[in-house]
Amino acid sequence: MKKKVGALFITYNANINQLKKNIETVLKQVNACVIVDNGSKNIDQLVQFSRRQNITLIKLEKNYGIAAAQNQGFKYFDKHKFEWVLTLDQDSLLPDNTMYEFELTGKMNDVDTGIIAASYFDKNWTETQKRALVYQGNESVIEKNLSFLLEI
Repeated sequence: MKKKVGALFITYNANINQLKKNIETVLKQVNACVIVDNGSKNIDQLVQFSRRQNITLIKLEKNYGIAAAQNQGFKYFDKHKFEWVLTLDQDSLLPDNTMYEFELTGKMNDVDTGIIAASYFDKNWTETQKRALVYQGNESVIEKNLSFLLEI
């Protein structure tokens, strides 16, 4: 069964062109998109962009941080009866099949599931950083070995 899924982007002085690319990919996978802006200096550009894309924009007068911004987005989606919220930053790049892959897990239909998370991969990571991700079992639980950060 298809679930009603919203995408929540948190922005602060976002690169509008990059944000547009990200949102275009995500909009193909969800029912709606909301941007919560944390007091950006380029808010006028963001307002124009959100109007052109028919995206809801929630403007905060200053940077309250990601948690406060996410809470505003969660309130919006709760009010509009969404079942799932995909949380993203302004520079999050998702593959075209992200929501499909989440749905394949079956977890979106499990009443005991409260959160589904994906692993993060940065194309600029060193080989040591890439090797620090260890996948365990079918659940794709990630254990991060951060010992490389402690090297002197």
